Amino acid sequence: MKLDQEYTRLKYALINAFLIDADSDILDISYVRKGSLIVIQVVLLEGRDLSIEVKRRVCDVLDAFTIQFKEISISKKQFNKARGVWVPQYYHWLDNVLFSKAEVL
Repeated sequence: MKLDQEYTRLKYALINAFLIDADSDILDISYVRKGSLIVIQVVLLEGRDLSIEVKRRVCDVLDAFTIQFKEISISKKQFNKARGVWVPQYYHWLDNVLFSKAEVL
């Protein structure tokens, strides 16, 4: 039961940090937790960076964890290359997928 509550709290914190007033340049977010370390992979449109404000918001809501951000840049063409195929071709998801725009672009 404790693990379920912890998982739910983590997911809720990530959703609030990333998806409330979400940056339109974010295409995909996945993460993995290893003890007190959370690695968050953010896929962004080519030439864009994850804002310092978003990083700060994530770190603030997850202050009990060590957070590592892994940013991947990809073009719209690469992101949409395999329409109808759910699994990305140009990167690999981490263990937990929080968000993916899929074929929205």
